[in-house]
Formats: sequence, structure tokens, C-alpha cells
Amino acid sequence: MITEVTKWIELDMGHRVPYHESKCRHMHGHRYRIEATLEGPIKEANEKDSQSGMVLDFGYIKRVLMEEVHDKWDHRFLIAHDDRFMKQQDLVTCLGCIYVDFIPTAENIATDIFKRLAPLFKSKFGEQLTLKRIRVYETPTSYADCCIGG
Repeated sequence: MITEVTKWIELDMGHRVPYHESKCRHMHGHRYRIEATLEGPIKEANEKDSQSGMVLDFGYIKRVLMEEVHDKWDHRFLIAHDDRFMKQQDLVTCLGCIYVDFIPTAENIATDIFKRLAPLFKSKFGEQLTLKRIRVYETPTSYADCCIGG
């Protein structure tokens, strides 16, 4: 039997969608909610295993999300490497700016996090554990998923 567990974190981050026809082309920020859903078997009862009865301890999931996402991106500003407008503003040395190889939309942010974390969860916590989905809420009513499957 396979069971899913989900943990989320929140962070504040700015971005700009360079080719957007509306207001998202302007520099702005969001309170992002990042959810990680993992699937795997529930560990059998074992008095020597503190994770008995769990897929993976929520604290372990939180630690990975904090170290790999929150601590790197919270209160930062994502800029696409090919964003000519931002380069013209001479923001190359901007404090808090992170240049990324994608347009920083919710869809691309979810995909980037998924690609980075999927192998990390497997290597840290075992091959039976699978990162099934990263969900990125850009607003309370709008989110993008990157997930396994079709």
C-alpha cells in the first residue's frame, strides 16, 4: 500500500514575468506557499525506529524544504538570466537578487524545486520514497503543480 504525506512552508519572494502583457511584467512580490507531497509505504512498527507508522517524519520534510528552498529564496528576488530589462537596470550585483535559467512563473518555480528535490529525498531517505508533487501557491487562490505522472 502506498500513502502520501504533504508538508508546506511559506516564504516571501519577488519576481517579474518579463514578457507578460499585464501588470506581472512589473517587479512585485508574493507570499508563496510551497507544498511537497511524498509517497511511499508506511514503515512497520519497530521500537528502534522513531518513524514507525510513518511514510516520512514531517520534520524531515520541513528540514529539506527549509534548507533547499526557504533559506535560499526567502526575501530574495528571482530574475530570469535573459531578462534584458533587469540587466539594463544594472542589477547584476543587486543584493538579494538570484538569477535563474527560467522565467520565474509559479509553473517554472514548481518545476525547478521538483527537479532539485526529487533526487535529494531519494538519496537521503531511501528509494521507496518518491517526491510525487511540488505545489507552488503564488496567491491563496492560484497555484501550479509539478508532479510525476501524466
